Amino acid sequence: MKKTLFLALMLVIGATAFAQQQMATLNHNDTITVFYGNYALKDAHNAAVAGDIVTLSPGTFEKCDITKPITLRGAGATIDTIAGTYPTIIAGNFKLDISKDPEHCLTMEGICISQQVTVNKLYNAKFIRCNMYVMWHTDSNTVPALVAENIEIINCIVQDLRLQHVSNESSFTFVNTILVYGSEANLPVQFINSLVILNNTCNKASAYNSIITRYGSNPIFSSSSNAYNCIFIKNNNEYSIFGNTTNNTNVIYRNLNEVFETLHSCTSSNFSFDERYILKEEIATSFLGSDGTEVGIHGGMFPFDTRPSYMVVKKCNVANKSTIDGKLSVDIEVMVEE
Repeated sequence: MKKTLFLALMLVIGATAFAQQQMATLNHNDTITVFYGNYALKDAHNAAVAGDIVTLSPGTFEKCDITKPITLRGAGATIDTIAGTYPTIIAGNFKLDISKDPEHCLTMEGICISQQVTVNKLYNAKFIRCNMYVMWHTDSNTVPALVAENIEIINCIVQDLRLQHVSNESSFTFVNTILVYGSEANLPVQFINSLVILNNTCNKASAYNSIITRYGSNPIFSSSSNAYNCIFIKNNNEYSIFGNTTNNTNVIYRNLNEVFETLHSCTSSNFSFDERYILKEEIATSFLGSDGTEVGIHGGMFPFDTRPSYMVVKKCNVANKSTIDGKLSVDIEVMVEE
């Protein structure tokens, strides 16, 4: 249960003209610095050091390459009509290029990445309740191989995962996540209680309590992959995805509408935030995961939820101009747990 809390930082008495504006707050050792405008994310990132927390208001922020192991929090990756919150959007292509730090790691939560994020170097990072359009790394041998160790992606939507030219150290775990898998590399990945739409063959993949379908050609789980307590949906294709696996704990259905209440099509181009990916009752109750909960994104330890786990800024209104003595009026509305 959430409630709305109004924080009015009124430094001026009397009527003041306000304009809604993007805001980033930088928390460094409990000292707060505030940045405003389209480039607030870049300004906060430039001022941050490892371990700092950057919190973004709703709105669209100009991209910047993330090169420091910080915590980056947004207002959410989607429009929440019940809570009345709007997403934090990072616009433009950018890179994640962060060297290993023994004490800190990158965490991103509640953010919509509207274009391409290129992962170059990343260690022990977490992405929580984010919407990522394309998560990518080049397949060119003229650039360094992707190194991405122990990456966790939880309660996210990844509309296109394209990771090629990958080092042997790289590994990804997707938990209660919806993703289109288009990677071509021998990428060690785990899918746990996820909905995976294959657009390429999975090598070195392990799937648990997940739902797997595909579009396009005939991608499969190769003999180097395995799947347990999973549902595979053929999508009107006779080809079996589990033909190369040795276990028998999976089940196969022919069409999406045999499994889901309303989902009849599933590709990289038709993601809808109105679609909840609800299983039919007979499926949800008769075929369970290894933990005794339903398979897919609504089962397991982290049932799918798009709302961030922390206080969210609903809006930030900043006065159009400061007073003669240099003071500025700011009106902030935040949402907190009740």
